[in-house]
Amino acid sequence: MLNLFSGIAYLIFRYLGEMLVDSLELCNSLFGKTLKIAHRLTVLVATTTVSILLLITVGYLKLSAINTLVDEVVVNVMPSLEILNNAELTFMSARRLELSYIIEADPAQKQAQIDKMQGLLADVDRLLQSYEKYVDDDIDRKNLATAVAEFTALKPLMAEGARFALSRPAEETRAFVSNSITPQAEKFFTALSIAKEYNSQYSKEAGQEVKSHIAKAITSSLVVGGVLLILAFAIGYWITQGIKKPLMDLRQFLVNLGTNYDFTQRMKVSSNDEIGESLHALNGLLDTLQASLQQLHRIGRDVTATASELSSASHELSSTSHHVSGAASSMAAGVEEVTVSISLVADRSSECDRTAREAGLMAASGGDVIESTIQSIQQIAADVRVSAGQVESLKERTASINTVVKVIKDIADQTNLLALNAAIEAARAGDLGRGFAVVADEVRKLAERTSQSTQEIVATVSAIQDEANSTVLSMQQTVKQVDLGVLQAQEASSAILNIRQNADLVVVQVSEISDSMREQSAASSMMAQQVERVAQMSEESSSVAQNTASEGLRLRQLSSELDAAIATYQV
Repeated sequence: MLNLFSGIAYLIFRYLGEMLVDSLELCNSLFGKTLKIAHRLTVLVATTTVSILLLITVGYLKLSAINTLVDEVVVNVMPSLEILNNAELTFMSARRLELSYIIEADPAQKQAQIDKMQGLLADVDRLLQSYEKYVDDDIDRKNLATAVAEFTALKPLMAEGARFALSRPAEETRAFVSNSITPQAEKFFTALSIAKEYNSQYSKEAGQEVKSHIAKAITSSLVVGGVLLILAFAIGYWITQGIKKPLMDLRQFLVNLGTNYDFTQRMKVSSNDEIGESLHALNGLLDTLQASLQQLHRIGRDVTATASELSSASHELSSTSHHVSGAASSMAAGVEEVTVSISLVADRSSECDRTAREAGLMAASGGDVIESTIQSIQQIAADVRVSAGQVESLKERTASINTVVKVIKDIADQTNLLALNAAIEAARAGDLGRGFAVVADEVRKLAERTSQSTQEIVATVSAIQDEANSTVLSMQQTVKQVDLGVLQAQEASSAILNIRQNADLVVVQVSEISDSMREQSAASSMMAQQVERVAQMSEESSSVAQNTASEGLRLRQLSSELDAAIATYQV
């Protein structure tokens, strides 16, 4: 069977391969001259990608079908068989307990075994109920219904057997079990066996179907993979052939070009892909090289003629440069003498400039001293004016003192009169007024002393006012003298300022003269340097001219060699 399948697959692949080769040759004849290499590679990549995706899709579909069957077996059939086996084993345990409590003599032990049996029967009932969710078709549902019905009929019989065991002799119980319970139990076992056999058969059929799907998946993968492999190989072969031949032609052309140096031949372009574009570019480069070599050949001939003329002109230039160099040396010596004289004049101008600057600085210093003196005198005048104002204020204050003293004198006179009146009144009072008379006398004496003191104060204030008037007059005279001194100092400052301005003007003029002399000296030095440079350049020109003559001869030789080298190329 496997050999037959292999033979059929071989024939199919061979037929498909021949069809693909014919199709690709047709595509090459139709599109090979216009289809880019990048597009061909894109077709190859796209074909490979589609092939892989197709293989993945086929494998996925087959595996999905297999997974569905396996899932059905694992999720449905296996749990169903497990439930049926557990129900059968549990029921067999209940039957063993039934035999045990029949032969048990101890009522307590018998009751315990009956209770345990009832629990096992409840477990069987629960297992049958749990099987309901795994029912897959009508046959399975019918088998479950039969088993449930048989078990439902069996439960009251077993309960009745338990009552027999508790209330009747063992022989009657055993007879009841053998005649009533055992036949029904056999029916229940038969129903469970039928359900198990159905699930087992279903599992076997599912396994066979899984194997069938696996075989189909392998076959599909081999067929699709083989077809796609042939397709990819054919496309790769088509792309390789489309690239290989132009590259081999290009290689042969370049080998011939490197051997024969024939720049008149060109590559034949038969496609519009990247190789065709490269061949177009190569032909364009050969056109350019051919034109360049032809131009180089013409230039070589022109260079040979020009080199001969250049050699002759260089000899004449060398002789002329010798004469120019001698004349420039004589000129440089004369310029050096002029430069020395100008340097002496510039030094004297620098000394005059320095002296004028010192005079300007001294004048500026004198002006600063006079300005400082004027400021000091003005400060003194201001201080004197302030002092005069203060003395005038003092005079006004003394006038106010006279007023106050006059008031005090009036108060003293009034006090004296009051003391006199008090003494008179005390004398009239007699002995009763003596003490008051003594006080009045003291007050009168105090008033007299106050009056005398006020007279002395008036005299002193009058003297102070006289002195203040004299001081004010003296200060006013001093202020006038100070103002006169300030005016004279300002005139002296103006004179010093004029001197300073004239000195600055002299400094500027002398500085300009000095700068001009320095510039003339620098210009003379530069002129001497330039003349010397001219002499040196003349010498260099002479040397260069000699070298140029030599290089002209060398250039003529090189141009001859260039002509010989170009002659090897066919242009």
